[in-house]
Amino acid sequence: MSPRIEVLLEEEIRAVDPSKSTFRTSRFPDYPKPIGAKGFQGIAGEYIRLVEPHTEADPNYMLLYFLCLAGNVIGRGPHVVACGDQHYANLYICAVGPTASGRKGSATGPVERVFRLMDPNWSTRIKAGGLSSGEGLVYEVRDAIRGREKEASNGRNTTYQDVEIDPGVADKRLFIRQSEFYGALQNMKRTGNNLSAMLRDSWDRGELNCMTRNNPLHASNAHISIVANITAEELRRSLTDEIDNGFANRFLWCCSRRSKFLPSGGRLFELDLAEFVARLSLVVDSARGDFRMCRDREADEVWGRDNSNTGMYAELNRDRPGLFGVVTARAAPQVLRLALIFALLDSRDQIGASHLFAAREVWRYCEESAKYTFGEALENSTANEILCALRRAQCSLTRNQILAVFHRHKSGTEIDKALHVLLTNNLAHPVPSVGSGRGRPPELWAATP
Repeated sequence: MSPRIEVLLEEEIRAVDPSKSTFRTSRFPDYPKPIGAKGFQGIAGEYIRLVEPHTEADPNYMLLYFLCLAGNVIGRGPHVVACGDQHYANLYICAVGPTASGRKGSATGPVERVFRLMDPNWSTRIKAGGLSSGEGLVYEVRDAIRGREKEASNGRNTTYQDVEIDPGVADKRLFIRQSEFYGALQNMKRTGNNLSAMLRDSWDRGELNCMTRNNPLHASNAHISIVANITAEELRRSLTDEIDNGFANRFLWCCSRRSKFLPSGGRLFELDLAEFVARLSLVVDSARGDFRMCRDREADEVWGRDNSNTGMYAELNRDRPGLFGVVTARAAPQVLRLALIFALLDSRDQIGASHLFAAREVWRYCEESAKYTFGEALENSTANEILCALRRAQCSLTRNQILAVFHRHKSGTEIDKALHVLLTNNLAHPVPSVGSGRGRPPELWAATP
C-alpha cells in the first residue's frame, strides 16, 4: 500500500472518528517481499539469473519451480528425518496470481527446458493436468500387477499359473503440472473421490493403495511432485473443505505476477545451455542414492537444540492465527525439504547453515504469499461467510438475515460458534437495538470498521 493511500485513509478515518488517529494495516497484508539473495544461492539461483531477462515470469515462482523440478529429477532416495518421519525431495507448489498478468504459465518453458535437455527419459514423467481421482494418480506410478491364469484342465483337476497382468511403471518419479488447480479442487468435493487422501499420502510416505473391488492398485516408493496454478478468488472459494485435513499445508503457496514487459518475447532460445546442462547433470547424478542427509554442526546450532525454545525450528513452529496459520502449519518440514534440495544441488553430503538460511528465505516468501492470499480469513468457514455478508451490507444485520445468507441451512449452534469466533477476533460485534415494545428486541451484528 503506497504512503499516499495510507495518508488519504488516515485523513478519512480522522474525519469520521478523530479518536482513531493511527491507521492500522494489520488486516491488509502487503504483497510479499521478493526472495532475497540468500534464496537465490547455488546452481538454482544461477539459472534463474541466466534466464530471467528473457521471460515475463515471476523470478520468485521460477526459483520454486526449479527446486521442485530438481527434487523430482533426483528421485526418491535422499531424505532428512524429523520427528521420526522421513522427508524426501518432492514438493507441492501452487502459484497464486491473476489469470493473465500473473504469468504463471510463462515459468514453465524456461525452467523445464534445462531439465528436459539434461534427462530426456525423465521428460516422459511430466503429466500436464489430470488430477481428477486417486485411482488415476496411483495408476501413473503403479507397481506390477500379477494374477492367476488357467494353465491346464484335466477333467476334475485344473492347474493355474502366476502371470504378470500389468508390468507397472518402473520409473516412480511423476511431475504433475496442473495449470487449472480449481478443477482438481472441485473434483475432490465429489462424493467418494479420494484424490485428496492420495495426494496427502504421496507427500508423506510414497506408499499408495487403491483398494477397488475390481482393479486394486498399489504403488511403492512413489515420488510425486506437483506445480499448480490458480487465482486467489478461485482458491478462497474452493479450498474450504480441504483445510482441516492438512491438504493445504502440504503446499508451498507462491504469489506470482508479471516481472516485466517483453513485447518481442526475449531471447531465451538463443542461450547456449550446453555447459550449464553438463554441470547440472553431474550435480543430479551425485545426488542420487538412498541415504539420509544430516545437518552439520553449524546447521544444528542454527536449527536449534533439543529442549530449547530458541533456533529456527522454534521460530517456524510459532502459532499463526486463522486460516493463514492452518495453511502454513507444516513450516518446519517444508523448510527441511527445501534445505535438502539446496544441499543436494550444492553437491554436499550434509545440510549446512547456508542451506537452511536459503530454505528459510524461500519459505518466508511462501509464508508471506499465504498471508497475502488468505489475509484475515478464519478456520471457521461459516464465520468467514458471515463476515463477508456483514461487510457487503455495510450495516448491521439481524440474526434472521444472517441465517438467510445460508438459506437457513445452518443450525443455531453453528451460527453461535461463528459469531463467537468473529467477536473473539475483533472482526464483528453485537449492536444495541431497540425493540418495538412487543417482545425482545432483535439481535443485531455488524462488522468491525
